[in-house]
Amino acid sequence: MAEAMETDNVTNVIEAADDPSPWPLPPDEAERIRTLKNLELLDSPKDEEFERITALCGSALDVPICLVSLVDERRQWFLSNRGLGATKETGREIAFCAHSIMPSEDNKPKEIMVVRDALADPRFAESALVLGWPHIRFYAGAPLLVGGSDGVKRAIGTLCVIDTAVEHGGTGARTEQAFGVREKQILLDFGALLTGAIEAREQAKRALSAAKTDYISCTAHDIRTPVACFQLSLELLAQSPLNDEQREYVKHAQQSVEIMTETVDRAIEAARAQRGATPMSIRKEAVNVRQLLDRIDSLTRSLSAQRPRLRFHVAADVPEIIETDGTLVWRILMNYVTNALKAAVRPGAAAGLPVVDVRVTKVSTHDTGVSPAPGCTALLCRAGVVAAQKRGLPPTQADVDAARLQAEADAHDIVGLAPPEAPASGEWLKLEVEDSGPGVDAHLRKKLFNAFVQAPGTREGTGLGLFAVKQCAEMLRGACGARFKSGRTEAETDLDASPPAPKRARAEGMLAPKLASPPPSPAPSQAGAVFWVLVPFRLPSADSSDKSGGSSPSDGYRASPRSELRALPDAPPTIDEGSSATRRALVVEDSSPIRKMLKRLLEKNAFAVDEAGNGEIGLEKLRANTYDVCVMDFLMPIMDGVTCTRTFREWEKRHRPEAHTVIIGSSANADEVEIKSALDGNFDDFIGKPVTSSTLKDALRAAGLLEPAAPAAGS
Repeated sequence: MAEAMETDNVTNVIEAADDPSPWPLPPDEAERIRTLKNLELLDSPKDEEFERITALCGSALDVPICLVSLVDERRQWFLSNRGLGATKETGREIAFCAHSIMPSEDNKPKEIMVVRDALADPRFAESALVLGWPHIRFYAGAPLLVGGSDGVKRAIGTLCVIDTAVEHGGTGARTEQAFGVREKQILLDFGALLTGAIEAREQAKRALSAAKTDYISCTAHDIRTPVACFQLSLELLAQSPLNDEQREYVKHAQQSVEIMTETVDRAIEAARAQRGATPMSIRKEAVNVRQLLDRIDSLTRSLSAQRPRLRFHVAADVPEIIETDGTLVWRILMNYVTNALKAAVRPGAAAGLPVVDVRVTKVSTHDTGVSPAPGCTALLCRAGVVAAQKRGLPPTQADVDAARLQAEADAHDIVGLAPPEAPASGEWLKLEVEDSGPGVDAHLRKKLFNAFVQAPGTREGTGLGLFAVKQCAEMLRGACGARFKSGRTEAETDLDASPPAPKRARAEGMLAPKLASPPPSPAPSQAGAVFWVLVPFRLPSADSSDKSGGSSPSDGYRASPRSELRALPDAPPTIDEGSSATRRALVVEDSSPIRKMLKRLLEKNAFAVDEAGNGEIGLEKLRANTYDVCVMDFLMPIMDGVTCTRTFREWEKRHRPEAHTVIIGSSANADEVEIKSALDGNFDDFIGKPVTSSTLKDALRAAGLLEPAAPAAGS
């Protein structure tokens, strides 16, 4: 049991050298660490409930020291500490609890580990904690078993009790009579009480998160219909004769609605992800990088005339056109940029005129500019998970350098999402957004990319922005994170002082009683942060160049009405209002404003249009008349669009076999599975809401009901 295992046993978590680990490692260490991190207990403030449990446990078992120890990759951190003064953590290599979390020989969790006399145990006889302060003689630890994402309970740490040497105020080693079956049961009972408190908090946290998610999702759904109606109204207004001033007003309104629509979509997709829904598939489209940045500039400028200065830097070797999902990249940039613009004007931001820099570069797989773990050949591991090398007496310079790198990574370099694989092309598109704001508190940094995480006192936003970035990066099979520019931390200052002392002296220094609070960390010398994302890309191929506009899920791509900015025309388009309708259309939609707008769009394309407010009325009209096309909403009262379409198709086969009405489904709320099911069944196409003239025309052209669009000039 005392034998050290190899770091290769947890390659998903630790990608370092092949040297033996200085502490034992459970066989499922990667999942154990993941379970611990998901609880978000590490480095949290003191909690009265946990403190009360350790106080009662220590008193019941008559021990001077009682600890709740959580064991992460390289340390044990004390969630509750009775008897060790102000000590918050120790290295994992000297921790008794690192052995207590190990499974038994049959690979089952231990009930309890007892060390009756540490001086007589070869694993601990030479330990600095035994030979030096606090002079441990007796130890008993009950593993804290918490279920992970797979439902398997794993030891995240221990509830342990410790007695010290007689000459140092303790009662020394304990025999079977001094710590027998009764005492073991007491420790197990307190451990179960502690585990129950941890799991109850986790359940409450999930319930609160679900309640927030449901509320935001419902609100977003309610907002979607009026926003879609407003968007269609602006589009029709833009096609009317307007003077320059009116055209400018409409342009600003369109840009604002663009952001509103994105915010609503982001909230709904975040809600789906929180419930574990299958993520939407990504598009493959030709994206003009510089035009994408121009769009970001235009949209953010429309929000405020006093917006901080936004500077764009695009490296010369970045291709003009790349193939990726333009909407996902746009969402990432919009979240990063809007956050940076807000941070740049917050109290505590750097002095001078507020500026936000956006940089776009092309980097190789192994040159990402993000601090990787020592020994990593690529950014395929999360920052902050590689254990610092802590072997030997005294440590080598390599150990010192590794510890320094780890401390810097923990303090300043946060990876919200690591890429699942290297890009096929061997290159990333790296997007960075740098602000000069006040920065982010250290205890929040590792949680930034979780849902509903906001700095204390923040009154704006929902806390979903960076979570949405993480979702988008995950769909793109990329990576995202942040690098903080705040001044040096206390940990870094300690590393600079001198080479670490031998293991025993180091442990004594870490655990020595502290009579006064440590001095505060030095003030930051530089404020702000750099948020980055790595996006895999390739140059457009011949078969993808025609998919940069609207495409339907039947092509294998996710419909996206905002794949490019809908710019206002310089002059109203020529519309033959006097031309007679040559085709018939039916709009089945329960929202009267949207129904009217869709009718107007179809009429402008020479369709005679009928309306129906629900599927039942729509079915009657479909049976009574012959239509070339029907735009059918999915969700409606009385009879939904899917039922209406299925019933009509069965009737059409029997009574009108020679005809076929093109039915285009439409919904703001359908997920990928529902859309695919509809297309595999009775619908001919699908367009997501908000419907625009361009997405509607694309669907009509795909059905052969409109002439193909004229090629762009110069193409």
